[in-house]
Amino acid sequence: MKFNNKFKVAVPLLIIVSLIGMSIVYNMNNTSINKVPRILIHIDLVDQQGNILNEENTTIIAQVYAVAPPTMDQPIIEVYKRTLRTGLLELNLENKVFNDIVGAFVKKYEALAGNSPYALRAIKKFTEMINVNIWVIKDHKLVARLRDYLSYSPISLVNGDIIRYRIKVPITQNSSQAPIVPSDGPICEPGYSWRLKWWVGPENMTYNSDYMKYINGKPYLKWPILVVENTNQSSSTLNGSIIISSQAASGVYFSIGIGFQVESKLQNGSFNIGTDLTLYKSSSMKSYVVNGGANFANLSYGQVFTYYIYGRPILNFWEEWFEWAGCPWRPSYPTGYQSVDAIVQDFSVVNVGGFLRYDGGVEYRWPYWLNRSLLFNYTFAEKKNFIVLNNTFREFYLSEFYSRYDTCDSSFEVSLSLSPLELGLGGKNWAVTLTLIPVSFGYEDTRLMYINGLIAIHNYYHNEWIYTWMSKFRWVRGTCEFHVPVFLYFESY
Repeated sequence: MKFNNKFKVAVPLLIIVSLIGMSIVYNMNNTSINKVPRILIHIDLVDQQGNILNEENTTIIAQVYAVAPPTMDQPIIEVYKRTLRTGLLELNLENKVFNDIVGAFVKKYEALAGNSPYALRAIKKFTEMINVNIWVIKDHKLVARLRDYLSYSPISLVNGDIIRYRIKVPITQNSSQAPIVPSDGPICEPGYSWRLKWWVGPENMTYNSDYMKYINGKPYLKWPILVVENTNQSSSTLNGSIIISSQAASGVYFSIGIGFQVESKLQNGSFNIGTDLTLYKSSSMKSYVVNGGANFANLSYGQVFTYYIYGRPILNFWEEWFEWAGCPWRPSYPTGYQSVDAIVQDFSVVNVGGFLRYDGGVEYRWPYWLNRSLLFNYTFAEKKNFIVLNNTFREFYLSEFYSRYDTCDSSFEVSLSLSPLELGLGGKNWAVTLTLIPVSFGYEDTRLMYINGLIAIHNYYHNEWIYTWMSKFRWVRGTCEFHVPVFLYFESY
């Protein structure tokens, strides 16, 4: 990962590279009910080749935020912050704030399931997300940092289970400048934290029944999954479908964007979409739904097909702060590094005859709360001729589309655009670019979930060009870089 070289900062570049190289192995173990239910995160310090280091004289600072249920006032709440004596982070239900969050999720699941045996089994697979942040300090120097979202099962925790993660944090021995340690008074150790500067969600938007509805007192956005538009005057009609199928759990992946002085660059117009923010995909938030989707037929010139579900997308803007641990009288200050996180607080899931489905529907019009001029601006996206439908190839499947751009095997199949949230940014219009960062539906195991479907013509003598728009944002998976669609949109021309 490369940051703009014209910025010289105290944190070495290899520290940031650790965000790319980190690997996370997930393993959930069932335990007896008499053990304290908890999340255990084992932190291994490794070199750049992944070999475990027996580092002495290192300090590990850990901070954890938990995504909160819609019944709470904030979408994400700090539940843990401390300096670790060992490489083990433990978050348990004796923590009142975290216990309240977990309990609220379980209460929501139980109300959704009712008395249906199928739904009661399904909610056991639902997972929520925590935001885990790690800093490693050696000789008063920051030698590694990590930022990610990890999933956990609230029902597993209340049932007494232990959820385990093992995180490998690459560190560098070639640290650059260290903070100046004060010589007067007690020794003050360097410390760090992420602070939430602002967030925007459906409640920041002007309420309109055309694109939002209230569920249990909270606004949910009508969130497009697929949009197909016929803009060809001489076009044949288009037919197609979208299918959401889940045998175990559907996965929704959060996005994390890391950059230096992102806010000021956006404000002064110097922001470069290709270099000033690098994006990463987190672990997935899982839910269990049965088959769903919709079909469209005879989509003629000027017509648009939109399939949507209701959800609560949230855009969080963070600042990293330097602070003196144990010396609160000494001034704290932002390091210049900032994070932009696109997350999902909730999807509306309904119980239909004992089976769980996403709450959504179909419209035959452009979702006007999606800003065309922002989504399809050549500064942020490129128009790509994806496929030609003709007498030898008259239909294509969405799975083929995923395989063409998913070159890093990133399981980033369906981009869900947060661009409607620009309606809620108010005075932060300079930040509308950030709403182009999507979350995604995807899968890492085809037995778990897929979104598929097709687009077809049925005129043997007619050609149809199908276009899509690819984002210019740079995504990273390991050492591989890739780009994703602005959202699942296809235009016939």
